[in-house]
Amino acid sequence: MSINNQEAVRKVAEAYITATFEGDVEALRRLFDESAIMYGYLNGELLKAGAEPFFEQMAGTPSLKSSGAPYDAAVDLVDASDNIGTAIITEKGFGPFEFTNYLHLLKENDEWKIISKTFESSLA
Repeated sequence: MSINNQEAVRKVAEAYITATFEGDVEALRRLFDESAIMYGYLNGELLKAGAEPFFEQMAGTPSLKSSGAPYDAAVDLVDASDNIGTAIITEKGFGPFEFTNYLHLLKENDEWKIISKTFESSLA
C-alpha cells in the first residue's frame, strides 16, 4: 500500500465531489476513463450503464452549487496499491437522495482514472 497512491486516489475522489457540486461535466469527464461503467440503485431501481447518462444528467440540470442545494459530501475511505485504488464517498443533499458511492480507479501512464462507480441511494 503506497501512501502517495492513496493521496492520489483521494485527490481524484475530492475532485469528483467538487465537480459534482459545481456541475462541471468536463471535469467529471476528465476523471472517468472513457470505458467507465456505472452500476447502482437509484430510488430502488437498478441502473447499469456507462458514465455518459450521468454526465448528461449533470449537464441537463442546474448545478447543486447554483441551486443552493444543501450538498454535503465526504471521502470516507481510500485504499490503493501500486496501480489500483478504491474510494468510498457519501453524499447528502443531492436532491431528495443520499448516496453511497464506491469509486474504483486504475493508474495508467501515471494517471489515475475512475473505471467504475457503484452506488446506492436512499431518500434523505
